[in-house]
Amino acid sequence: MPHVLITPDYPTNAVIGPLQDHGCRVIVVGNARDLAYLKPFGCAFLEPDSFIGPEGVGAAVAQVRVQLEQDQRFQWQGRPLRLGGPEDWRVLESTVNRAFGLTRAVRELHARDPLDLVVVHEEISAENCALLTFARRHGVPSLHIPHGAWLYRGLHDRANPHALPLADYQTLAGEGCLFGLPCPPARDLLAITGNPEFDRYSTFDLRWERALARRRMGVSGVRPVVSFLSSAAWCGHVEARQIEEAIERSYRAVLRASRALGFDVVCKLHPASDDALHDRVENEVGTAPVARSRTDFQACVAVADLVVVHGPSNGVIEAVLMGQPTIVIDGFEGAPAVWSVRSDSAAIEAALAEALAGDSLGKFRARLAEGRDEFIRRYNVANDGAAAERVADVASRVAGATAGAWRVRWTRAVRLHRPSATWLRVRTLAARGRDRLRGFGSWQ
Repeated sequence: MPHVLITPDYPTNAVIGPLQDHGCRVIVVGNARDLAYLKPFGCAFLEPDSFIGPEGVGAAVAQVRVQLEQDQRFQWQGRPLRLGGPEDWRVLESTVNRAFGLTRAVRELHARDPLDLVVVHEEISAENCALLTFARRHGVPSLHIPHGAWLYRGLHDRANPHALPLADYQTLAGEGCLFGLPCPPARDLLAITGNPEFDRYSTFDLRWERALARRRMGVSGVRPVVSFLSSAAWCGHVEARQIEEAIERSYRAVLRASRALGFDVVCKLHPASDDALHDRVENEVGTAPVARSRTDFQACVAVADLVVVHGPSNGVIEAVLMGQPTIVIDGFEGAPAVWSVRSDSAAIEAALAEALAGDSLGKFRARLAEGRDEFIRRYNVANDGAAAERVADVASRVAGATAGAWRVRWTRAVRLHRPSATWLRVRTLAARGRDRLRGFGSWQ
């Protein structure tokens, strides 16, 4: 039975059941909240917090401090990143401590029950980087199932939390998501499967969900409802301020248009969005949304007659999967089914006026219907609810290719030769038997 270690999040949680159906034993790296949520799956749990200790943390934090002081590449909103206050260093020490604790926990687990695959949902947090580094050093293959759709490029490249290619294997939602891959892996290490997180939309009833959302959010629906999905300028690099300014400009244009055209606004904040930015714009324009939420994404989209999304976000794909007409600000240029505009106030207001004039919204919905199938094929393979099964098939094949006698021989070789990191990487990829995995996804 292959042993698969998973970090919990929406896309990875969705494949736990299918992995178990494929005969894998799933171990989840989690805390008490994850345990309560995933307990019905009957999977094993690894709690890294119980392994946290002070050994080595002080030296690691000191090393990071020196690097921050010497390396100007670490920036936040155009300025070199400096951790000055005691609270900043406490946060850093806690982060390093958790990474150390996770490494200890996984080392003990691997010594007792050798792992055949590590599955992560992102490759930027200290914990996941430590987990992937451990996997690579011990010859355990790793698979990245991104939450994000790899839609960023240019300005957003270094802002993408899924843009660090540390894992050996990668799944993608669709061919259109290749656009933002900074370092695409070899095609036989890449599978286009659809996003498991989006499987729920295969049975989505928009009319029913809209009625429920309006009742729950207190939106009357007497006037047209436009949902604005905000992005977040949380990225730590020089262009962060430019992204923040674009969000501010877009939100201002939507609120101004609501006053002029007479529609209600629902604002969905990104979990990392700045409340102060949105408050400032609302005070400046003199109007506020009828509802604002940071967590209830599905309701914020379903409640609307028209969705406006800032940036090349997952929200665009989800809105189209739900069947909502969508205007995209700065993203998806040339894509079917959506209307793309620049982050220019006049352009946004003009697009809203045109979309909501007379029977234009009906025409917009017809345009959505015409291009929806092609859009879904490009960005999510299909809206068939089977992405989790496709990903589980990929993961089980990778895990199965490393289980058994071959992995025992490889483990002994690592212990005997103590290879360099580069040699280990090359040897692992070669010994893993890429030929066995050619065509394992929907890649053509």
